[in-house]
Amino acid sequence: MKNIQDPLYSVIRKLTSPTILKEYQALQKWNELVGEKIAAVSEAEKVVSGVLYVKVKDHVWRNELKMLSGRLLEKYKEIMGEEIIKQIKFKQ
Repeated sequence: MKNIQDPLYSVIRKLTSPTILKEYQALQKWNELVGEKIAAVSEAEKVVSGVLYVKVKDHVWRNELKMLSGRLLEKYKEIMGEEIIKQIKFKQ
């Protein structure tokens, strides 16, 4: 069975710049990057010019993730092989 993201990825690759494509890939990796517990209370919404916008369940999680943002940025750089995500903004 084919993954629906494969055709979508192909279309996005043809229509966008390499930077936008890498930002899309980073957006798709949020749940993998943070794990089940944090993924259950957060949702990566978009990436604009290297800034990842993440919606969180409540202010407690927003504050917790703000404190972890440096570590999350390092993990993104490690997974992506370069600095695609430069900042993460959390909102309720």
